[in-house]
Amino acid sequence: MADLESALGQFLLYRAALKKLAPKRKLFLAIRDDVYDAIFAQPEGEFVREDGDIHLLVFNADRQEVVQWIS
Repeated sequence: MADLESALGQFLLYRAALKKLAPKRKLFLAIRDDVYDAIFAQPEGEFVREDGDIHLLVFNADRQEVVQWIS
């Protein structure tokens, strides 16, 4: 959970900077598919993602491929 908190904090800082430098760009938080399933696919995680306007890039680390983009 501490890793997720750190990643979200870093994401918010980057998003704020990107808003100033390139306001038309959209920042995505890259997460493993197992993290998505455990957290963001659940109602609480979905609420956090939607409320925080967090866009996700979900990837499978073993296959080294993008599973889905969520805006």
